[in-house]
Amino acid sequence: FSLDGFLPDAMINYLALLGWNDGTDNEIFTRDELIEAFDVDRVVKSPSIFDMDKLKWVNAQHMKTMTIEELSDLVMEQMDLLSLLKEGASGVQMRNV
Repeated sequence: FSLDGFLPDAMINYLALLGWNDGTDNEIFTRDELIEAFDVDRVVKSPSIFDMDKLKWVNAQHMKTMTIEELSDLVMEQMDLLSLLKEGASGVQMRNV
């Protein structure tokens, strides 16, 4: 999922919500908030359904909390992983695809 642009914290947040809730309407948690709020008594027994649209929404909510610099670093990392960047005389440049 990382190669598809999903943030690790968003994935953890989403997976936690598949089988648990904190008793509120809150759906977006940082890792620390999840650790603080988690209570095994709130784990649900009913089967969960993986909802890609919900995962995308949770990911977008986490991205909204990031700075431009943090997002830029993630975009550059993704582009590098996909070999879309090349080193040039004046620094990193887009590779012609």
